[in-house]
Amino acid sequence: MIKIVATFYSLSTAPAWVKTIGHALPFSYLVDGVHAAFAGNAAGVVFPSLILLGFTVLSLALAVATFRWDPNTPILRRVAIRNNHS
Repeated sequence: MIKIVATFYSLSTAPAWVKTIGHALPFSYLVDGVHAAFAGNAAGVVFPSLILLGFTVLSLALAVATFRWDPNTPILRRVAIRNNHS
C-alpha cells in the first residue's frame, strides 16, 4: 500500500491505473490529512478524516456481518435474540 500511495514520492508521473488504485486506498487519505496538518491547514484535515471514518465504519460493518463464532453458521446471517431460559 505504501508503494502505490504518494507517501515518499509523487504520483504525478505514474500511470493512470496506479493513481486510481492509490486514491482508492485509505492510506492515501491518511497521508493527505497528515500533509494538511503539517502545513497548518486545519480545514484540509476534515475531508481525509471523514473518508477514513467512512472506511472504518464500512470495515466494521463488514466484519460484524461476516464474523462467526460457529464455523457451521452461514455467513451474513441475521442475529436472532434467543431466550434459553425456558
